[in-house]
Amino acid sequence: MVEFNNITLTKGKYIYNIGRKNSYYLKTCEYQVGGGVTFSERVEYIGKETLFNYPEADYGFDQTCPGSITVPKGKRYATRTKLIRETNPWPLTPEVTVIKNSLIGYWNFDEGSGEIAHDLSGYNNNGTIYGALWVDGKSGKALSFDGINNYVEIPDSPDLQFSDVFSVDLWILMNNLPAKEVPILFKGSDNIHRNYNYRINADIDGRLVLGVCSPTKEYYWYSKAKIKTGKWMHFVLTSDGSVIKFFVDGNFDSELKTIAPYEVYYGYPIRINWNEKPFNGIIDEVRIYNYALTEVEIKAAAN
Repeated sequence: MVEFNNITLTKGKYIYNIGRKNSYYLKTCEYQVGGGVTFSERVEYIGKETLFNYPEADYGFDQTCPGSITVPKGKRYATRTKLIRETNPWPLTPEVTVIKNSLIGYWNFDEGSGEIAHDLSGYNNNGTIYGALWVDGKSGKALSFDGINNYVEIPDSPDLQFSDVFSVDLWILMNNLPAKEVPILFKGSDNIHRNYNYRINADIDGRLVLGVCSPTKEYYWYSKAKIKTGKWMHFVLTSDGSVIKFFVDGNFDSELKTIAPYEVYYGYPIRINWNEKPFNGIIDEVRIYNYALTEVEIKAAAN
């Protein structure tokens, strides 16, 4: 019996090959760690013998790969694997492909026409535009929302699923303050009642309502700064898995301590504005990152 414990797994892709030296049986389990854990599996039989017994993975899915990877709360990496056992010894060697800190969604809205907001990050998370109008923006073109049934919807993908670390960066110009709290950008089935992954909302007094949801708790707070109508403003929301921070025009505004992992809401899109609670104004240069931007990066983006 061979046991593998306390294997340190930094953020990346891990492939475990389990089999015999004579290659009667090979099983490959591929795990993705960070920004939402995903799973894929390939099984290849060579010969007729199967001489290994595997415990099912306690992974939240119905899988049969040995062990599971656990991303601890507040961390971007896994610090141990669940116990992996074999009836016959065979080395388990992680093959790591590191996923670097990246811009994973960038919609500059410079198309100027049409119903598609193209993702320029290289991850091809294109959005569909519903009813918004093309206007001059902070840089090039932008999208104007009149508050009546117009929004942008970006389909869910593994690239956009965050359980701990991320940043959202965007420019807005608000025409007037809302009569009720309205969404600017959020991911989930709704932007209130804990049915979201993360959100940036505008309240009736001009403050921003910011938050993330864990499976058991909603973490939200109000910004110190207030929206100045008719003026371009730069907003950044960051999370490192333990603290969410908010920046306005390149300057730190406020923060809230959290406990990751956050609720990802698999399958639910990112929405910019939302027709049920409309935002009246212009939005431009939306960026999403798979890491927490530094203050230096945020100041550079604001300038």
